Amino acid sequence: MTKIMKVLFSILRTFGMAVMVAFLAVAITGFQPQPQVTGGKATLGGNTRIGASLAQWTPASATTSGGQSTTMWFKADSIGTCSTTAVSSWADSSGNGHTATQGTGGNQPVCHASQINSLPAVYFTSSSNQYLIIASPPTLSNATIFVAFQSYYSDETILGGPTTPTGGLQYYLSSQKQCMQGSYDGSIGCGTGTGLDQNTWFQTAATFTGGTSYAFYRYSGSATTSDGGSTTATTISGPTAQLGCDHGTGSCITAYIAEIVVYSSVLSATDITQVQGYLHTRYGL
Repeated sequence: MTKIMKVLFSILRTFGMAVMVAFLAVAITGFQPQPQVTGGKATLGGNTRIGASLAQWTPASATTSGGQSTTMWFKADSIGTCSTTAVSSWADSSGNGHTATQGTGGNQPVCHASQINSLPAVYFTSSSNQYLIIASPPTLSNATIFVAFQSYYSDETILGGPTTPTGGLQYYLSSQKQCMQGSYDGSIGCGTGTGLDQNTWFQTAATFTGGTSYAFYRYSGSATTSDGGSTTATTISGPTAQLGCDHGTGSCITAYIAEIVVYSSVLSATDITQVQGYLHTRYGL
């Protein structure tokens, strides 16, 4: 420390205050970790973020490797006050305006604070037919769906079709296995892996390539496990219009839902891994 002070005093005496301040600024900057970009990977302090900038990666960053930005994105912590609060409106964080609403008080789910990793979650109750109606609902001819949730029953709908009989894509559980179908228009298929344990938090994912194939996944810690998939001849002709029930009040869910991310494309393997990592960081799943 004495040597450093002598150097600073010498600079001050010889060159003046302005030069000494400039010297200190350069010295301090030199001790900060500097970002480097090589091969499309940005690194800082040894942390690599594939295909993304040094800003925090979010599902909206999925354009980096061939996917597209989110179509619908519902986060419980975007609701605001979550203290056993009835949810009449759940904003779409994608910016596409697919806000999910429910005008009937008895059918409104409830937001609860600190349900998973100190973050809130929205609780839907099937016995009360609690669900939300998606504004300007998209038709998901192709899709990638991610959900962080805790389910309490074996057969229930997470995303459903509209009240009118058209074939909106439905994502649901049957015997605790992930499934999809074109609502009213027939089955797409279910996963073949072990069913999801009730009363346990999971992070799941599903892909649907319209009229061609489907696949299901679950993510735990740092590994993705396939829950099966196959070919399908089903195509989608209507919108995915509800959150928590299918076509009105059919097959409603009893579950805590912390976050849902929906894309109207089948993401690349890199982007799927990125979204799973994002959800793992947020919820520890």
